[in-house]
Amino acid sequence: MELPYAFQCCAFVSCERRGGAGAGGGAGGGSSSWEREESADSPGKETSVLSSQVDQDWEDFLIEFEDEPKLQHSVHCSPAPGPFRPCLHLLGSWLIRGGVWLIAVLSLVSNSLVVLSVFFSSATSVTPPKLLIGLLALVNGLMGVWSGWLAAVDAWTFGSFWRYGASWESSFLCRLSGFLCVFASQTGLFLLTIAALERYMAAAARHHKTDRHNGRSSSPLSIRLAVCLCFLLGLAVTLPPLVAGHSSTSLCLPLPSSLSSSSLAFTVSLVLLDSLCFLLMTVAYTRLYCRANKAPPAAEEEVALTRHVAWLLFSDCLLYLPVAF
Repeated sequence: MELPYAFQCCAFVSCERRGGAGAGGGAGGGSSSWEREESADSPGKETSVLSSQVDQDWEDFLIEFEDEPKLQHSVHCSPAPGPFRPCLHLLGSWLIRGGVWLIAVLSLVSNSLVVLSVFFSSATSVTPPKLLIGLLALVNGLMGVWSGWLAAVDAWTFGSFWRYGASWESSFLCRLSGFLCVFASQTGLFLLTIAALERYMAAAARHHKTDRHNGRSSSPLSIRLAVCLCFLLGLAVTLPPLVAGHSSTSLCLPLPSSLSSSSLAFTVSLVLLDSLCFLLMTVAYTRLYCRANKAPPAAEEEVALTRHVAWLLFSDCLLYLPVAF
């Protein structure tokens, strides 16, 4: 059976399970964990899940199918539901669910504190490095918004996600949440690259003694121009999936589709661009630490900022590796 949405195939998952072990592998693999979840009200689900999409003939077929389950009734339904298009829960387990809630709360609280401490202090104390860290916290806070939004959708559709899956994937809110996620991650990476390069140039200025004021070689104007470039570049790489209006998962991430070569090329290009950014940051900090002993002593605040950016680079690189893989 070929249906428009994978969520409609959820009606046949329980049919195959009731038909016996021999027919359990028809709809997307009977041994999958998502298929073994409890669905006590499945007879009622099977009628309602198709009522808005197909004719009354489909409903009659389902009723007749449920009345006389037999071993030879093996339904092969596609597209089959799976972990990224689930039947019951958007977030597949309590471990994932608790992790998403924890990430959302920590991200919103921590990044809000950084933004308040940077942008609500005196204007004279907002140096270029602090400006970059404050903006980085601002865009990283959007990741907390995305995580919290997914957690809220999971709570709202708990146990019956198949009822809302098709309308959720095609909704503007899903596209907007995907936009926030990709824009935040990409712009944050670009800002981190600028911050690493700024730290390297500040150390180089101390080494060559071209700037006598704590080694700050980056002017506020050049930093602001670089920040504007980061945001524009973040929009440039985020708008194509939003304009296309297509999401290949219920998490609203523009992942590549096996049937679309353009989406695969876009994702591969994005991974290569991100890898180039991490390579620039790694080279900059490697050279920075190699000449650390040769440069004049830096102020305590400069050392703290350099160490802070180094930890951000290290943690972001660890989190990026499985995504790139």
